Amino acid sequence: MKRKIRRVLFVEPRSPDYHVYERYPLPRLGTIILATSLKEAGYETGVFVESISGIDFDELLSADLVAISTITPTATRGYELARVLKEEGVTVVMGGPHVSFLPDEALRYCDYVIRGEADEVFLRFVRALEGEEDIGKIPGVCYMKDGKIIKSEVMPRCNNLNNLPFPDFSLIRGYRGFSIYPMMRSRGCPYDCTFCSVTRMFGRKYRFMDNERVIREI
Repeated sequence: MKRKIRRVLFVEPRSPDYHVYERYPLPRLGTIILATSLKEAGYETGVFVESISGIDFDELLSADLVAISTITPTATRGYELARVLKEEGVTVVMGGPHVSFLPDEALRYCDYVIRGEADEVFLRFVRALEGEEDIGKIPGVCYMKDGKIIKSEVMPRCNNLNNLPFPDFSLIRGYRGFSIYPMMRSRGCPYDCTFCSVTRMFGRKYRFMDNERVIREI
């Protein structure tokens, strides 16, 4: 359904069980970078990191679009949130490693899935919801149509990480500053450990940001 998108909110769910990110509740950067890009494009946006500030359901219900990021430990909580929001009429898109590998599973709970790195497609996706482009032509997008799952080809990974915006941490609801800040220096890994999803998600090509860009961000 084509309509004007004004407010886009992002959610990083908390794992129902203990996992590696619980000891130091730092936000993962994916949602913050996407939210920053949307802010720069003129959208009203914000990020809920559940392990830091909880979730304001009333605010989520006021959104035109809610984007939920998942890793496997947070997938069940992400699906629960997606189901509730969708039942309330909110359009929900999911991304992150877990749903990138299991989009068919995720589409039982949400409206759309974006597989792979969404940095260069998320703004296009939002504008496609507004009618500026055919949603089926957006790389990496999966959705249901006439009872069938439609999957577009995943866009090649972002090769120039210098083009990504500096993450705006003030977009995190309840943000009061951190004693430690996460930074991204590179993506990808030249190895291929069987227990790790990094190479499937981010590739074996090691991509770096320029030193000057990292220094500016610091």
